[in-house]
Amino acid sequence: MLYVNILTWPVAVVGWVTSMIQQAEASQVRINEFLNQVPEIQNYNTAPTLLKGKVNFKDVTFTYDDTNITALKTLLFLQKLEKLLPF
Repeated sequence: MLYVNILTWPVAVVGWVTSMIQQAEASQVRINEFLNQVPEIQNYNTAPTLLKGKVNFKDVTFTYDDTNITALKTLLFLQKLEKLLPF
């Protein structure tokens, strides 16, 4: 009986790997369809944009409605902006 398992196991693994490759190929086709879409909104501005000011988050909390999992709890940070960004 052990001899039969030794002979059939490699064949089963080849079938499993072939199945996984086919699933990956189908998934890659769907991913490529998404990645090849041209955005409806285009930014034709080539000049850099100077950002000034600050972003301040104070006591920000976020909880998912469907699971009641709290992802952020009393988040606090201040980010000062003064950078040239190529938007």
